[in-house]
Amino acid sequence: KIVEAHGAFHKGHCIKCNKEFSQDWIKEIIFKDEVPTCDCGGFVKPDIVFFGENLPERFFKCMQTDFAKCDLLIILGTSLVVQPFASLIDKVGQDCPRLLINMEKAGVSSR
Repeated sequence: KIVEAHGAFHKGHCIKCNKEFSQDWIKEIIFKDEVPTCDCGGFVKPDIVFFGENLPERFFKCMQTDFAKCDLLIILGTSLVVQPFASLIDKVGQDCPRLLINMEKAGVSSR
């Protein structure tokens, strides 16, 4: 199961009426130097978490229900410094292999 904690760019939604828009439509508008706007007048935002926004509810639900059953934990793109990501490696069983993929050195050597 893949849980995109910070979302993804493959679609977006109107922040007013929640209508869904494709990545291609959003890119087309942005590349014309325009702001993606819905028919209702609301702005269309990619389905990603910006600084200061809450992580998706699905992330927290999956963390509660799936980590106990996890047989391989793959974590991508985090320094393991900021919560809740810093504690993810401790949420799975002791015998569960963990793979961290990051562009820079991350984590704590004792873990």
